[in-house]
This record gives sequence, structure tokens and C-alpha cells, in this order.
Amino acid sequence: MNIQTIHPHAWRCQIHDTHYLGLPIGVTGRGFASADTVAIRQSNGILVSPDGTRENWGIEKFAEHDAQMLALGPWIGTLHPFESQEFNAQALRTLLHALQYLKEQNWPLGGLYVPSFQWCDDGRLFVLPPLLGAWVRDHAPDHANHKDWDLWNHPDLRGEEAWSFSLACLVWQVLTQTDPFQDERGEERRERIRQGVLPSLPSLQPRVSHHTEEFLLSILGKEKKNIPQLGDWEQLAKHWQENNLLDSLTEEEAEERRIAAQDKVGHQEKILQSGRWLRKSGWKIILALSILGVTGLFAWGPITNALRPPITQGMAPFEVAQTFYEAIDRLNSQAMDDCLARHVGEDDQRHVDMIYVTHKVRQGYERIGELPRAEDWLAAGKPELPEGVWPWGIVNLSLTEQPDGSIEALYELWGPVEPVEGQSEPPAPRGVQRRDVLRFKQGRQSWEISEILREQ
Repeated sequence: MNIQTIHPHAWRCQIHDTHYLGLPIGVTGRGFASADTVAIRQSNGILVSPDGTRENWGIEKFAEHDAQMLALGPWIGTLHPFESQEFNAQALRTLLHALQYLKEQNWPLGGLYVPSFQWCDDGRLFVLPPLLGAWVRDHAPDHANHKDWDLWNHPDLRGEEAWSFSLACLVWQVLTQTDPFQDERGEERRERIRQGVLPSLPSLQPRVSHHTEEFLLSILGKEKKNIPQLGDWEQLAKHWQENNLLDSLTEEEAEERRIAAQDKVGHQEKILQSGRWLRKSGWKIILALSILGVTGLFAWGPITNALRPPITQGMAPFEVAQTFYEAIDRLNSQAMDDCLARHVGEDDQRHVDMIYVTHKVRQGYERIGELPRAEDWLAAGKPELPEGVWPWGIVNLSLTEQPDGSIEALYELWGPVEPVEGQSEPPAPRGVQRRDVLRFKQGRQSWEISEILREQ
């Protein structure tokens, strides 16, 4: 079988003289053995044209290539990842046609799972067969947790409301070229979403119409009442095509609106940051009080921890593992601590604290910027960095649950590289391949990582 990779979620495959579209499933042949292949093959994908006409796309066979299972169907031309398409009014209407069809077929609507939606060269939208998409998300967590999943989806909403949230995030980014939730990931992002903490939209795009602003805030903001459904989005798409989403303002009028929006006090943002500071640094206040003479209450530390539930409360071991590596990536040793049993992972926490503190000190003295995230730096093509600045973070994380309940983590950790003695040029940034096996125990309030077995 001849394979040509179009992008990570679509391959061109040639078997004899026939060309197929190959969709990587993200699991090995052994893992795929449990799939109901008959049902999955009967779950057709669809091709949706901008005018709403539909054409079925069916899986014809499954094949294994380099230990990767592929679903093969008719070749339909080059596909492009959903996020690479310039999102506009016509793209929105095409997507709404697809969602309406899925709703009519009683397929669950859970929000924008990027690998399930891809664009054809002719403007049609290709939708992955729903049963295949659902099976992949359930059985290949690393493949399912696409890097952009957090960007488009609400942690709690389901059905049409979940898709309304995804569409609102898309339109916000089109209007402002920014993420409404400030590029945060993991638990911090989920907290920001649930509290509806947003920057002022007119401060980012002063020409946005009041109707559009109110529409988006009804979905993304704190007060989520009567969240728009798919029919409401049809009206917005029509308005977008006919009148645009922006008001006609002079440069002076737009600047006046932007300044007025910036002057508004970010009350919710202050509350959010204060709460985070208390969670991370409240123990320092308690320690200071004890030093100043608060006697008899020698158990301040345990009491404080008891009052503040860990962020992992209610999480399954797999989610705890995800949170642990997200915390490393974001240099958040407090979140790491919530994931770990006592005396476990202390070297990792010390390393994260050292990187964080060292960089903050250098920021103060040398006026250097934020520490580059390794994933973003690699995606940007490894641009040149100032001397002594290194990308930090975890790349290509893959988590796999083992039969004994442990979780295997495969990833690259990027960080500072020690200079080689006698070498004139500074060493190039590099990532270290790691394999961790995490074991868990049920703690007093949540699951905890009780052991980390590491190979690198």
C-alpha cells in the first residue's frame, strides 16, 4: 500500500490501481479488534456543499500501516484541516447545514471535534462517519484530545448548546484574531469558561456591532440564559453575509469606542485572579500569621489544604494524569502537588519551581519576554530565540491506560540545555524523550499519583 500524508488526520492511500482516502484511527490493530466494524462501516460520512446538498461517503475497508489502523473510503480529493480554513459567513452556513443533518439523524452533538470536520478544495465540508468519530474518541484518548479541543469546547455543555459555544469561539477569533479565554489550557481554562471571564470585545474589535456583541456574550459570558440554538445561528450567518458583523465607523469613532471599552474595570478578571492567588499563595499568609504569634494552631498547613479541595477532586486517574502533565507544561507546581501523593514527584516539582523562579528573576533584570511554550515554538518553525532563552514544555504527549490500572505516558520534555565545556556556540534547544508509568491510589479527597517509574 502506497501512503501519502495529506495532514495528520487524512492520508491518500493507493492499493493496486485504486486511490482511497485514509483516515487514521489512532489505535493499533490489537486495540481496534474490539471495534464493531460492521456498525462503523454502516455509519456513513457526508460531504456537504455550500448550498446544503449532501452526498454520502462510506468506509469500504480497514487496513493497517506501520501499526496504525486506517479507515479507507473513496478518494474525494485533497482535504484541509478544519482550523486552517479561513472561517467566514459561507463556511458557517455550510457547517450549519452539516449540523442540522446530524441533528435530524439523532447523532449526538458535542461540539467541534476538529478531526471530524475537514474542508475539500471545492468548498465542500467532509464530516467523518459519526460512529467512527465516537469510537475513536472513546478508545484513543490521545488521538481524540486534539490539541485544539480546549479552544472550541465547553467542559459542561452538550447538544446544540455545546455547538453554539464552539461557533461563538470561532466567530470571536475571526473578529479579534484572539482567543476569548486568553489561550489558557487545562483546569485554568475550564475555570475561566465556567465563570465567563472575557475581555471586552469592543476593546479588541471596536467596530463589532452591538447585536453581534450581545449574541456572543449570551453564549460565552457569565450569564448563560437562553443560549442560542442552531436556528439562531442561521440568522447570524444571514446577517453576516448581508450586512457583515461590523459597524461602519471612522478611525476616530472606532478609537473612541475602543478606549471607552478599555476603561471598563475588569471586575470578573480581578476576582478570578484573586481566587487563583489565594489557592497558590494563601499558605504564605497563614505561615506569616503563625510566625507573628498565632500559637496553638500548629496544624495550619493541613487545615488549609483541607479547606481548599484539590483541583483533581472528582477526576478519574486518566484525568489526573492529564492534569499533572498540563501543570508541568504550564510551570504550575501547585497543580502538580494536587495530583501527587506525599513525597512523590518532588524532583519534578523542584525542577518546575527552579525554571519558573529563574525565568521570573531574569525577566526582572533583563526585561526578557515570557518563556516560549515548546509546542508553539515548534509549530512556528523553531524561530531564533534570544541568547539564554529556551522553549519549555511537553510535546507529543500520549497517555495509555494499562491493564493493571497504571497509565503509560510518552512525551518529549523541552527545557534549558547545559552548555558543553569548550564549545563556542550555545547548544541548540532539544527535547528529551521520556516514558513514565504512573501508578495511583485513592487519597482522602481524590485519586493521587502514588508512584512514577521513568525511562529517558
